[in-house]
Order: sequence, then structure tokens, then C-alpha cells
Amino acid sequence: MLYDTRSSADIGTLFQARNYLNARNVPADPMKDVNACEELILKYTEALLLTAFEEMISYNKIDVSAKTSPTENKQNYNFILGKIIEDFVLLTTPNEHEEKGFKCPYCKATHKRTKTLKKHIRSKHTKVKEK
Repeated sequence: MLYDTRSSADIGTLFQARNYLNARNVPADPMKDVNACEELILKYTEALLLTAFEEMISYNKIDVSAKTSPTENKQNYNFILGKIIEDFVLLTTPNEHEEKGFKCPYCKATHKRTKTLKKHIRSKHTKVKEK
């Protein structure tokens, strides 16, 4: 099953995205129309990436207006794409044979995900660079 029709009121569900993107031809059973399901997943992924891109621009206060040079814009875009990949794509989980969580190299804190560890380092150890 691709989505649950009972989740239409739940924010962030694939069914809600299906309705928001007006992809009403996408059935709950992916085997009934594989192409429509693929199109929905691609649209949804693109929407999430664009949203992440906009959030990173806003969060990092990066100027991407026409006033900045093409070289500077390219550097800004590369920085933003790197942050998106680092924060949203390269999510790893600890090995089951390792300790439970990722240890902060600067204190005794542990976190279940690398993303929350990086957030902790940025907020608690601002004068220390991320590894």
C-alpha cells in the first residue's frame, strides 16, 4: 500500500501530499498504476527539496538576489546543496553492535541520529567547528 486514505487530515502524510498536489489518479495500491505512483513520488520529492532549499537560504541568511555576482551565487548554491545533503539526505543510524547513539566529541551527550548530534553541536558548542 502506498498510502492510507484515512490519513487525509494528517499533515505530512503521502495521502495529504497526493491531495495537495492534485494527483487524484494515484491509487493506494501502487501496482494498479505504477507510472502515476512514480510521478507522485517524484513531484513530492521535488517539492520537499525545493522547500529544504528555501529553508536553508532563509536560515543561513544567504543573499541570492540579482545583486550578487554569478560566482558568489554559485558558491551560495553549492553551500546550500551541501547542507541539504548533509542534514537531510545523509542520515545514518548507529550500528546495532555499537553503543546506542552518536557521542558528542565535546561533551558526554549522545544522540540517536547524526542530524540531532549536528544540531546539538551547533547550538551547544558554537565556538567549536563541526566534524
